[in-house]
Amino acid sequence: MATEREVSSTEKLLAVIRKESENTRPQQSATREAGTRQTVTPSVPTGKIMLPRGRDVVGVELIKDGLNIVRMSRAGGAWKAVQTLSASLGSGASLQSPSYIQLLKDSLRKIKGIDKALIWTMVPASRGEIWQLSVPVVKKDLYNAVYWSARKQKNFDHKETFFDYRIMGEITDSGVRKLSAEVFTAPRHEIDLLKKIFSSAGVPLHGITLPSFALQNLFTAGMFDTGDQPFVVLSIGQQCSSIDIHMEKRLLLSRITRTGLSSIVQALLDERDFTAAISSQDQDLPGKSSAERQAADLDGALRLLALLTNDPAPDGSTDPDHSQDRILQMITDPLDRLSRQVERTINHSVNVQGNPPPLRLYICSSLAASPLVIDHFKKQLGLDVQALDPLDPALTHAAPAVNSLNKEQRLSFAPASALALSSLEYTPNFLYTSQNKEEEQIRRRNGYLAAAGILILFLITGLFWNYSRQELAEAQLATAQLRERFEAQSLMLTQEDINLLAGEFVQKSTVLRDYTRRFVPVAVLGELSSLTPDNIRLLNVRLDAGPPGSTRQARVVLEGFISGQGISFQSHLSSYVFRLSKSPMFGDTAIQNTETSLFDSQGQVLKFVININVRQVQDEQI
Repeated sequence: MATEREVSSTEKLLAVIRKESENTRPQQSATREAGTRQTVTPSVPTGKIMLPRGRDVVGVELIKDGLNIVRMSRAGGAWKAVQTLSASLGSGASLQSPSYIQLLKDSLRKIKGIDKALIWTMVPASRGEIWQLSVPVVKKDLYNAVYWSARKQKNFDHKETFFDYRIMGEITDSGVRKLSAEVFTAPRHEIDLLKKIFSSAGVPLHGITLPSFALQNLFTAGMFDTGDQPFVVLSIGQQCSSIDIHMEKRLLLSRITRTGLSSIVQALLDERDFTAAISSQDQDLPGKSSAERQAADLDGALRLLALLTNDPAPDGSTDPDHSQDRILQMITDPLDRLSRQVERTINHSVNVQGNPPPLRLYICSSLAASPLVIDHFKKQLGLDVQALDPLDPALTHAAPAVNSLNKEQRLSFAPASALALSSLEYTPNFLYTSQNKEEEQIRRRNGYLAAAGILILFLITGLFWNYSRQELAEAQLATAQLRERFEAQSLMLTQEDINLLAGEFVQKSTVLRDYTRRFVPVAVLGELSSLTPDNIRLLNVRLDAGPPGSTRQARVVLEGFISGQGISFQSHLSSYVFRLSKSPMFGDTAIQNTETSLFDSQGQVLKFVININVRQVQDEQI
């Protein structure tokens, strides 16, 4: 008779056993070329993870019949697990079925602050591929250099494959400086499917990554003391398992093997003693259909597998045929196959790539809750084997609801916990690729150049303004001196003195009039500077004063734009025109043209062209 604890474990393993689609197909990841290489400038983050200020990160692991969700929050500069949620349909619905999308929508609504959180998910490990390659050091168009080198090795279809990369640093290959690139791909339809699922659930996705990179977040965060030696992460999935070798927070090698939970369950089903035991428990099996028999056998296998992670009975009354040692013996073959695959991956890393041998193995699976499974891998590989348990209360500060989870429950949340530690700074993201980053850098550089040009223009204008003010001050000083001389003159003047003074007056008036007309541009710029508000930028100021000596009225043409979020462009433009028309320096003011458009650094703006007539300086005003 199964206890309540055993039934609970069976339900959990049922969720785990259905993690991936039945149609998953493993892909073998290629390795880096052999050769003498030395990393010079690794581009990997160090220290603890710093989550975006004020933004929680939510990791969502989608499995076949359910999902696992973990929300991380920043607390005191370190991450904190504040909420976990697991939900299951138990109906075998596909990921894009209405019932599954509704389950996702309802589950995300239960996550506090989901509207402001950054949501990450991942592509199944069997659908992605990761490998390393080297490219020449180039100054421009690095994306194409990496892309075509990857196409040459794998010959993938760019229309059906999502491609991205990250540069790990400089290396020397046979004495030649090159760049070490980590390349990763995923089917484009998988990315589109995930975006469609979350869009249908009413929440935007911030990032999509691969399981290997998600689990790497745990070590980038410094949660596990890995030292400077390589270590292995074995993630046991439904149809296949992934084997990743890391060193100093870098992914050295990633491979996929066909052995997964389905192989372990099949090993139980193939045992004669197991089949007889299950048949004896279900007396009405002879009257059931073949599908019902298979379902019953599967449930029986899961019940036995759940016993591995349950504590043994306190009184030692466990049935010998269902003891943990007996169950471990039944699944020894698939566990041995996994051990051999791990060993072969390690040999390739050491003997082909020239990396140091790893000293530790982390197992990401609910099976890691069984000490017998941990001991089995220790004996087979001779490594320090540990369960990958990021929610272990001894490792992290977590909310009370998270700390109350048992070990098996915590292990089931390990992938979602790793996703919740993702960031654009260090986690590869198929929604924000290296090409997007290069384009953003180009836009930022162009913005800096434009800002520098405007600054230089303002400096030149300021220098000219200062020089003009000095000349204007000198002219005013000369005028004051002439006025003093005139006032000091005696009133007893002869006709000759009057004629002389009249000539000087005409000469000085002409000079002063020339000065006045000469500094009309400076006066115009000064008046425009005082009348133009901060949200209006002038791109071009053109003054048409006519030919020298002309009496035609001068005209100013202004070209600029109005920017700002949530404002009425027309109202601000009308107010600006009104202020210009009220200036004593300007006469008739008219709007020649307006146009709404997008500006690189300002968003949506209203461009305008304004014509202004400058009031003429009359002789009697001088």
